[in-house]
Amino acid sequence: MTGNELNAKLHYLGVERDLRELALKSQLIEADKLALMSTIEVCDLVIQNYQVIFCEKETIGLVKNEDIGEYLEIVKFIKR
Repeated sequence: MTGNELNAKLHYLGVERDLRELALKSQLIEADKLALMSTIEVCDLVIQNYQVIFCEKETIGLVKNEDIGEYLEIVKFIKR
């Protein structure tokens, strides 16, 4: 998924705010630089460091890139 694709999934302002908070708490960028970034730039930053696992209207599931192997070992997918 790209930053543009993630941006298209942001149906509520609160989700964008939470992405910005995630970027700060994960120390992906400094607060002063984050404040000047557009939504798409924030989405690009998050996508560089996280994998989108699921994306629903009000909820987006993310896993850090370094933890994706462990996640895939834990979660079992049943496909049609």
